[in-house]
Amino acid sequence: MTEEIKSCPYCGEEILTVAIKCKHCSSDLKKEPANTGELLGHLMIFIPFLSTILIWFWVGNMALIQNPGSILNMIGIGTIFSTAVLAYIEASQLGFGSQKKETKPIIYFIGIVLLWIIVYPLYLYHRSKKGKKNLLFGGIVLALVFTVSYFLLQQAISDKINEIRGILG
Repeated sequence: MTEEIKSCPYCGEEILTVAIKCKHCSSDLKKEPANTGELLGHLMIFIPFLSTILIWFWVGNMALIQNPGSILNMIGIGTIFSTAVLAYIEASQLGFGSQKKETKPIIYFIGIVLLWIIVYPLYLYHRSKKGKKNLLFGGIVLALVFTVSYFLLQQAISDKINEIRGILG
């Protein structure tokens, strides 16, 4: 006699079809998990993409009198904070932290705020352990392109200001 097996909708581990509680994550299988789809994941990819476009085509074409450095900093802070908030919301909805050795949503939030270039793609990978798409590759590419674009434009603004200061003497 073979028993039918299915995947737990919360942690993805194999369980019996008749199970009412997951033996791996202790989730109640009588209720359906919150279906957030992939919207939050796609937003976490879209925000740095849009920010990079804004850096290249808007801030990069600003005159110094328009204070591009401040706009650039607002875009950078907004990108980091918004992706951290989205990761926190999605991690909470997916049940991160329900197991003992599992990272809690607030840790992802703090990690993304403090070390965005590493923790942002790391979260995009870890979400796949809860049945979502693995967005690691897109996260790494966007993190690198956004960060390099940000710092190169910051340096260009600084160089231009120093050049003008040199001319004005």
